[in-house]
Amino acid sequence: MALIDVSTKKHKKAFAIVDEADFAWLSQWDWHVFENHWHLRVCRSVLGGYVQMHRELMGFTKGDGRQCDHRNGNSLDNRRMNLRECNSQQNKANSAKKRGKSKYKGVIVTGDKFRARIGVNYGIIHIGYFNNEDDAGRAYDTAARQHFGEFARLNFP
Repeated sequence: MALIDVSTKKHKKAFAIVDEADFAWLSQWDWHVFENHWHLRVCRSVLGGYVQMHRELMGFTKGDGRQCDHRNGNSLDNRRMNLRECNSQQNKANSAKKRGKSKYKGVIVTGDKFRARIGVNYGIIHIGYFNNEDDAGRAYDTAARQHFGEFARLNFP
């Protein structure tokens, strides 16, 4: 494991984690942290845009339609064992909880109940209503394992 400094004014003291075998090759470029929606990405500038480190390591090119997922959800961890090719649904399945009053992914607070639901194939599947937030979070996890397998981001790993 090796660290590449990707610090910027906004992201002070940031480092990308890479494999020792990739360190020298990646070090030929100046890398920085780029914030894209809810994600941090390690990028380098190229004429007309940027290249993301994880896509560079996977051999993906701009516009090829392929996606890359960070298994552990840490977009600064660009070790090859942490990267895998995926489709858009698998990538979304492994994303973190974004917003809402519940502390769990897939759970919505509705009055005094907790509704568990999951997005599959661009639709929403209602799992159920629960009196307890933890129970709703666990119900989401069960459905996530069933629908997404190894790509499931769980509330209770």
